[in-house]
Amino acid sequence: MQVPPFLKQEGQALVYNEDNKELLYYLPEEFFQNTKSSIAIIYGEYVSTFGLFNWCTVDKSGKRSEVKPFVFPTLILCKPRSIEKIKDFKITPDSEPLNYRVLHFEKGDEAISQIRVPQSVAYCETFFKIATITSRIPLNIPYDELWKLFIENIRLQGNDYGLHSQLFGIITAELARDKNNIERPYRLSNTKSETDYKLVSVKLLPNYSSPYASLVSEGFDESLMNAIMLSDKEESEIPTSPLEKIITI
Repeated sequence: MQVPPFLKQEGQALVYNEDNKELLYYLPEEFFQNTKSSIAIIYGEYVSTFGLFNWCTVDKSGKRSEVKPFVFPTLILCKPRSIEKIKDFKITPDSEPLNYRVLHFEKGDEAISQIRVPQSVAYCETFFKIATITSRIPLNIPYDELWKLFIENIRLQGNDYGLHSQLFGIITAELARDKNNIERPYRLSNTKSETDYKLVSVKLLPNYSSPYASLVSEGFDESLMNAIMLSDKEESEIPTSPLEKIITI
């Protein structure tokens, strides 16, 4: 990851080095909620989190800089000056409101406490959880860059999947949906913006595939509702899966 000009290295840490401004990390509240496998954990003065979240700087008058994605898909440690909880906050005008914990850093604070990050295959599992289940990858990462996160994550663990990168392109092509019509993959939308997509959990994808696929997926109540809604369309518009073709032969 390229080090921003407002950070400087001191020993094994990168410290915030800008006067009259704060650095803010926006971590979704979801990162802290699963006590058995939390994505972010507070250890005294330190916060351990996965390096996929939004950040910005804010001056003394409260004016924020452009919100940008922090893209370092593995575990990081930082030492914020303070932590603030905010509810129903929209990171960008077009984003959905979420609950966040905002990490505040002032000059001299450790934005990254250890530049030498640990390597563990468990961090690959955590990344897949973020990318495919919680779908909390920052949506201001361009669509055509999403597949690279899978490659970078395993590289940071000192390993290689040994698979063609097209496989990860297929995964992201299904997870990224047209935010104006969630049933349609983003790649089939007419938008020209590379960030005008919505990520959905892999658990929900069957709901947009076909009535049968929806019914046999997780979360029966929601799946049944989606199966009914899909079946209510014109027959020519109802998507079908290979399983439906087999059982109706």
